[in-house]
Amino acid sequence: MHLISTENLSKEWIETLFDQALIYKNQNHSENHSVKTFEGCFAATLFYEPSTRTRISFEIAAKKLGFEVIHLNPDTSSLKKGESLFDTANTLINLGIKLVIIRHPSNGFTEEFASFFNDFDIRVINAGDGSNQHPTQALLDLFTIREELNLSLAQLEGKKIIILGDSLYSRVCRSNIYLLKQFGLEITLVGPKHLIPHDLVSENHLNSSNNLLETLSQGIDLIMVLRLQKERQGKELTRAFMSEEEYIRDFRLSMESLNKSKLDLNKIKILHPGPVNRDVEIESELVDNQFLSLIDKQVRNGVFVRMAAISSLFA
Repeated sequence: MHLISTENLSKEWIETLFDQALIYKNQNHSENHSVKTFEGCFAATLFYEPSTRTRISFEIAAKKLGFEVIHLNPDTSSLKKGESLFDTANTLINLGIKLVIIRHPSNGFTEEFASFFNDFDIRVINAGDGSNQHPTQALLDLFTIREELNLSLAQLEGKKIIILGDSLYSRVCRSNIYLLKQFGLEITLVGPKHLIPHDLVSENHLNSSNNLLETLSQGIDLIMVLRLQKERQGKELTRAFMSEEEYIRDFRLSMESLNKSKLDLNKIKILHPGPVNRDVEIESELVDNQFLSLIDKQVRNGVFVRMAAISSLFA
């Protein structure tokens, strides 16, 4: 089994994973914390795109489980010389790698690469492929939501969440949609018309809006803010539809917009997968607001959810 997408994950598997993540989190607070399930095994990270949180989080998670972690740099590996994916995969197989964690700018790349390992005791985790999927980010988001609201997954049904920003190019958005829908959360995508994936809205029976203040005023429980994916949009698309100044004016989440909407600030929480462009998609004041923002908790929980995800693949 590999972890490529959230689309086909069962409720039972997610429940079990979250139970294990909570065990790891509780163990982390004890003085005798030691999990060496995979001592003597090797994990490889292969990141074709820059990453801070995800890569470090995975490395810590793997090391806490006992893995030795090897970083494969595509720019200094034989891939740069034209080596095929098959030969790269074959090399990892013969070197005895047990776990491969991949990030790539192309949709579907990780699934293709993982197919080379199907007949071997090697597991692959998708750490983000293009604008397609980022399953562990969505899992840690849901884990954080459940923990913060102090509810079971079943009790999340009917909770209202806004996903605000560039949902068209966001792999985090897609992974979260498939995951959150399973547990009955009501999802509204909010952003400029050209940055909302209308096929995804239609296929998944979501709500969408181009008016942030109006949507906030209708009452919500959670706001997930996304950054502008400029590296995927392309300069031409960005210039043609909306300047950064116009985006900030209409779609930046700020304390002013929250106050204008007359939301009860005691009852809402804000998430962001990172990296955060402060004062672009979200006001810096909200990022650092420890009462409203779950961003730091997302980062911390990422280690334990990824530990559980890795363990579950070998169960």
